[in-house]
Amino acid sequence: MMATRTAARATWKSTSDGSTRLSFRSRVATCPKVVEGGARAPASAEGAVSVVAKKGYKLKTNKAAAKRFRVTGSGKVMRRNPMKQHLLEKKSAGRKRKLSNAVVVNDADINNVIGMMPLAKITQ
Repeated sequence: MMATRTAARATWKSTSDGSTRLSFRSRVATCPKVVEGGARAPASAEGAVSVVAKKGYKLKTNKAAAKRFRVTGSGKVMRRNPMKQHLLEKKSAGRKRKLSNAVVVNDADINNVIGMMPLAKITQ
């Protein structure tokens, strides 16, 4: 059973049977809510995703992604521009100056970044 998510907030909750439940809260859920026994909840339960995990499971940040992306205070993800590493003699000064600025990660790639940095406070 594998669930994806779009939120940056995760909450651990202990259940009465000793297992630990990981709950996510977001405005837009990428999968329906998972309930006991792996059954899916009705479509009206969208917005919250719960994943049952064994005790001691940890969300891990991909360190390569953590070094390449940074999250702003408002929750946007910034990245560097490509084409600024080598062969700079043929590029104009204005072009190199524009390539120096950080840009916002495209909406199509934001879910990949969230998957690599699950604990970051990323908004969409």
